[in-house]
Amino acid sequence: YKLLLNQDEQVTLDDLKGLYPSLAQNFKALLEMNAEDVESVIMRTFEVEYEVFGEKLTFELKENGSNIPVTGENREEYVRLYV
Repeated sequence: YKLLLNQDEQVTLDDLKGLYPSLAQNFKALLEMNAEDVESVIMRTFEVEYEVFGEKLTFELKENGSNIPVTGENREEYVRLYV
């Protein structure tokens, strides 16, 4: 909604909670997780997979995102870019 109104505010995790509460809760847990465990537990890269009309599509959150694992050091960036 913020983006549609052309507001300068960034979309936040709290904004996401209104639309997708379980996803927001999972991101919050990721941010609170022990940094050393992140990569081995979530096993994600900087890309998002979604389905449109039955076809699975992939979107990289940043350049070369499919080759960048989410770690304890970059998890905040991952959540920010995903949101």
